[in-house]
Amino acid sequence: MKVDLNLNNLVNKVKFTGYKPVKSEHGEREFEFNYVYDDDKYDCYLELFSVDTKDGNYIITDIISNFDSKKSNDSEKGIKLEKGKATRIDLADKFGIAPNEPFAYHYKLYPKDTHEAPFYAVDAGNVVNNAHEGKEYDIYNIVTDRVSTASKGGAMKLILPDSNNVAWVYDDKNNIVKNPDYDRAKHTIKTVVNKIGGSLAGIEKDLENHKLDEFSRIITTPLFTDDSVSSHAYWNKNCFQMAHSLGNINNYTSLQKKLFAQGKNLVSDGAYVNEGLEGVHFQHILKWGEDSPYFYWIKISGLKSSPLSLGVFGKDTKHVTHRLVNSPYEFIQNPDGTIKVKSKKYDSTKPTYLQIYDDRLVNVENLNDKELIKAYDKLQDKLEINSHNDSVVPYSFRINPEIYKKNAIALSEYNKSHKNDVVGLKSYKGTKALAQFEYFGLDGKHESGFETWDANTDIAKLNFVPSYADIQNLKNILNPVERKEKLQLFERKNIEVQDYAISSGKFWSKKTNDILNLNVAQHLRNISDKSPDEIYNLIKKQSNGEIFPKDLDVTENVVKNVVNGDYNLKGADTDDNYDDAVLRGLMDVPLDSIELGDDVVGVLASSMISKRASKEDEIGVSRFEMYQQGNPHVEPKYAKIYKETDKLFTRELSTFAKEILAGINEKAPDDAKLYDNSGNIIDYGKYVIPLLTSE
Repeated sequence: MKVDLNLNNLVNKVKFTGYKPVKSEHGEREFEFNYVYDDDKYDCYLELFSVDTKDGNYIITDIISNFDSKKSNDSEKGIKLEKGKATRIDLADKFGIAPNEPFAYHYKLYPKDTHEAPFYAVDAGNVVNNAHEGKEYDIYNIVTDRVSTASKGGAMKLILPDSNNVAWVYDDKNNIVKNPDYDRAKHTIKTVVNKIGGSLAGIEKDLENHKLDEFSRIITTPLFTDDSVSSHAYWNKNCFQMAHSLGNINNYTSLQKKLFAQGKNLVSDGAYVNEGLEGVHFQHILKWGEDSPYFYWIKISGLKSSPLSLGVFGKDTKHVTHRLVNSPYEFIQNPDGTIKVKSKKYDSTKPTYLQIYDDRLVNVENLNDKELIKAYDKLQDKLEINSHNDSVVPYSFRINPEIYKKNAIALSEYNKSHKNDVVGLKSYKGTKALAQFEYFGLDGKHESGFETWDANTDIAKLNFVPSYADIQNLKNILNPVERKEKLQLFERKNIEVQDYAISSGKFWSKKTNDILNLNVAQHLRNISDKSPDEIYNLIKKQSNGEIFPKDLDVTENVVKNVVNGDYNLKGADTDDNYDDAVLRGLMDVPLDSIELGDDVVGVLASSMISKRASKEDEIGVSRFEMYQQGNPHVEPKYAKIYKETDKLFTRELSTFAKEILAGINEKAPDDAKLYDNSGNIIDYGKYVIPLLTSE
């Protein structure tokens, strides 16, 4: 089953495609049907229907699930779904539906132990919806090999962008150019701590040179994690931003256009159940402890007894050291081990960082004390580094320089009284001693203070549901009112984490859809006065593998339906007026997707400012929709600042956006206007739907 993020369903807020073609043990084609529902409250039945076509659209004709050709048994309710597992049906054998014959279905949910009428539901597949005509039941999923799905057949190519075709990179104007560091890159041995230096540019160049022609789908390691420390980008930092070492949104746009022109799909892996140690939410906890709004996002046992211990050092510690970035102090160690502290100029508007690194892999003399190490730049003996224990990831942590200064003075005092056992300021022991702060400290690879993903000590596990341990610990709270409040807090934070993951997926799905819609619209501008035949001929003319796929399956009937507004399989158009359309567009941009400093993003991402669900039925619902409902999800203590943020959208940003659009409309040529003189937005979208769904 595949996750779909359409939330217009009464029962399922995260829906799943309810059917899957499978083969029986005899090799015959069958279908598995499944629907996520509360089987304590409902009985769920499946109804099947035959379909026909009219003007190129599918229409529902007769119900067929009431008659089983083998059992000759009429069933008023339909086919009852099995609890907890998929219901497998041989459609050809039981109902005479040929393997490639289209059909439709929907679900009937009967409330248990009552005589209430059933209600009807569909899942995430393509939908024919006639319910707006007053027939609540008249809504169906339709299955046909002529309608697109998220699945695409053919060979797939798995690509790790960091090490793919590293001869090419992007310049500061997003052009693909020769990699000036190619000589180093091509001789670098891949290890667990370094980077080769590749990016999305390498994939784009492979597409241009037709090296990926045999593949219908490109699969990459994560792109949407903001993790620029690792080469694989699995250490999630912020899922609303790209891994900047691999490219930016302009590069992603360019890549998607080239993939689309060649009829290929892109699948980016993700790891939404965890967060790396540099994650904006995890780092906020390291700074503010239990006062952080993200404290219950991570499975943390507590900070009252001791700071969190971060397992970042491997077994080989000979080459471990650290550096300070943007520090107000300079620390100089004398030959006797004592440490002199001097004040120095620094940018007081920016944070101070402590960064650990491997002294073999960086040219120290080239380091700027205002910038973090982005990647190791030295070659290393290929036999020296083989596992995570042989080196150190160049992690950086925002720190309070005053605490570091206090630790340095303490180390200086220790060296005074231990002249035979002097600890070097930049040695492993010195690094470990100095990197101890109020809420965290750096240590060897072991789990301590928070739950990690699969025992990886540098990956924190996000708290999606209350654990057994959480529930057991609640029993230690004797006051029932306090216990209930704590449970509600746990559950609320679980919902916030789920909303963060789902909203991130929706954001990138919509971003990609917008990229392709705009791409198609730009190549079909000036078509509003053309006939369906002329539009069809224009599309076919541009189906050359450079603009649209060569095998683009667009028929004249499809174009005719779209132009006439009859293309209904993808759902109804929005009813927003112009002001609401602008406001919705603004609120669709998550604040944590804006490329600001990590400290700022850490604040913007919280439920104080950003929309974070408080109940299940709010998960994935947009900020605009919650705004229309009066923001019922907002905690009372955050209501004032959240409403002030809403005013930023409804007043300053909306006014600014409409002024910009008006200026574009006034100056743009007729074929490029965004909306007409009556304030009506030109709907390019209705012309491009079949192009984006035909593959």
